[in-house]
Amino acid sequence: CSSCDITKSLIYADCNLEARTVLCPLRSSDENGYIDNDDKGCHDGVDLYLFSYILTETREKWHQFWNELVDKAKRNALFYIAEPTPWQIHKIISIEEEREESHINKEEEAASRLEFIWLDSSMDQPAALQALNGRLGPGVLLARKK
Repeated sequence: CSSCDITKSLIYADCNLEARTVLCPLRSSDENGYIDNDDKGCHDGVDLYLFSYILTETREKWHQFWNELVDKAKRNALFYIAEPTPWQIHKIISIEEEREESHINKEEEAASRLEFIWLDSSMDQPAALQALNGRLGPGVLLARKK
């Protein structure tokens, strides 16, 4: 398998053609591997996506790829996110919260795409440590596509 560049669009970047084919094998893709934007998502795609240090090392250039990947991921797909510092994980959570808030303000259908839970040592700690945006140290977060 060749490399995938998460600093580029999953849907439109030529360098991510193989990733599109592997991650989201849609029948509606054309010969260039472009995903039909009208399609609701991947139905035969990947069950588990693993992110470790990727968000840290791409210096916040992963937002477009992340949004496209989550949009196209199949229902109940899992996202395992492990990062050495919490700001990247907080950014993912805030992206989802902002997206949901923008849709609510437009009186559209609720747009919450993911449910989150911490998977690390804070699981057995007081509720204050479980708050998604209250995390201070490195973390492992699991998200499930609704």
